[in-house]
Amino acid sequence: MAVIYEHSNGLSTIALPPLKEVADTPAVAPVEPVLDDEGNVIQEGVAGTPATYRLETAEEQIQRMIAGNMMPNLPWSNWLLVPDDHPAMAGGIITVADWDDADTVTVTPHPKPKRRAGEFREFMELFTEQEQVAIATAAMQVPQIKLWYDKAMGGPSFSLDNPQTPYGLGALVQAGLLTQERMDEILDADFDELYT
Repeated sequence: MAVIYEHSNGLSTIALPPLKEVADTPAVAPVEPVLDDEGNVIQEGVAGTPATYRLETAEEQIQRMIAGNMMPNLPWSNWLLVPDDHPAMAGGIITVADWDDADTVTVTPHPKPKRRAGEFREFMELFTEQEQVAIATAAMQVPQIKLWYDKAMGGPSFSLDNPQTPYGLGALVQAGLLTQERMDEILDADFDELYT
């Protein structure tokens, strides 16, 4: 089993170890009969009884884990038991509609971060063919564009987050080769989207 719990920092999950057996009723030691000097029974003996055991409850298990520092001792607003193989245990953004019903738990994968760096070839694929031709032509005629193009092409990788990238694209906008809207689209691109 596992538990999803709500606390002041949000929702968390933790896998629970197997339940332990706990004493339900303690063992009672047998009591020998009390005899007088002649061997007569003054007080009857009592047969002992063994302890009875049961599996601990989820609440007891959680309290045991908190006491053993195996789980954070936060003030929990709510908690819910789910199976070990519940999708929430794989991670993601968890929401719970009803804390009494594990079927109301939804898990949305964390958004995949954008790949903002790649090869110069990938960067050029962000442009349309018409834009690529215009840039190549301008690079042969405008020294500032040629310099930016050569620097961008010459590195081992190209990053959209490099501070020089907006300046180079801005020069393309000033030269009329790109619109501001296209520049913004390119600066917000994900290289991995080229392959989808």
